[in-house]
Amino acid sequence: MQFNTITFEKSILPRPVFSRKSNSEPDYSVHIFYYMWYGNVAFDQFFLHWNHRILPHYNPLIASKYLVGRREAPEDIGSNFYPKLGCYSSRDPKILAQHMQWIRDAGIGVVVVGWYPPDASDDEGHPWDDAIPSLLDEANRWQLKVCFLIEPYKGRNGETIRTDIEYILQSYGRHDAFYKILTNGISKPVFYVYDSYLVSNSDWQALLLTDGKNTIRNTDLDSIILALLVKRTDTDAILTTGFDGFFTYFASTDFTDGSKPSNWPDLVLFATRNGLLTSLSVGPGYVDERIRPWNGENTRSRCNGSYYEKMWKAAVNCKPTFVSITSFNEWHEGTQIEPAVPYKNENYEYLNYLPMEEDFYLKLTKRFIDDKNGFQKENDTKIST
Repeated sequence: MQFNTITFEKSILPRPVFSRKSNSEPDYSVHIFYYMWYGNVAFDQFFLHWNHRILPHYNPLIASKYLVGRREAPEDIGSNFYPKLGCYSSRDPKILAQHMQWIRDAGIGVVVVGWYPPDASDDEGHPWDDAIPSLLDEANRWQLKVCFLIEPYKGRNGETIRTDIEYILQSYGRHDAFYKILTNGISKPVFYVYDSYLVSNSDWQALLLTDGKNTIRNTDLDSIILALLVKRTDTDAILTTGFDGFFTYFASTDFTDGSKPSNWPDLVLFATRNGLLTSLSVGPGYVDERIRPWNGENTRSRCNGSYYEKMWKAAVNCKPTFVSITSFNEWHEGTQIEPAVPYKNENYEYLNYLPMEEDFYLKLTKRFIDDKNGFQKENDTKIST
């Protein structure tokens, strides 16, 4: 499948007024992973996700060396950082408005929202599909687009994913903020599929090949479907099962073959030769030891922004279709660019962005996007080494 021309559809709404000067239009080739699974007592009756379980290691001998139980928000949360906005609810309209404004001011164009079917969620939260309309409306106010990251819910297979696509398109596909791209003159939505390898190759072939028995191709459901690339050998399966491209997601370099920047040139070359789209994922760092205390080997220090800069440069130099940022607010894994503040209690002192400002990573993202697009801008955000 060849994609000879790709353009990014823009909103026709009037330009909104921003709290900080914006140097350019949103860049719709820059995507950011966004999570709506957070809850608090005021909006949801319970803390959701902030009180994340402490996950045991799969090896009982290793697991026995570490604490078990659950974090107790708001003082003790499932993150090594503490959010400037506190333990917020993703349903709070003021929070949603602030998030979309920050994303827009950073120059990002597309919000990739983690999504489960209407009555499903991960083990730490409650269903949030009913909050998607509010996200779309607020994103539209800021000229942002929204696409979906289909999460690995129980029972997910080729047939259920077809149902998911149909539901999303029927429910949200006509919204002005719903993200589509033009490929050879045809407008198609874009879906990311997390842990796509958990669905069998035969199911993907039935769904994504033109002659598949359950195919979406050449139907009203036809879409751009991006697989998660974990191993270098995944490229063959991605090609033969009918995916339109792949993304790498993980912000911890070398955690997977896909998150190893030295592999990116070959991966993009493979994609280009085979007409596939690429979304190389970059992140500011990684630390998840408040929910996986045994996982220190995958921690990656932020180094006051230099880690993020290296990933950005490596991605941009490869000229992928998209650059995806992991993440805006995956606080559990310490990949967020959302503002964090210094905070401590009698038991724990949270990490923070000092000596940088609370919004340092938003400003840094804006600088990287300006650099990517060749702008000589007023943004003079510096990286401390």
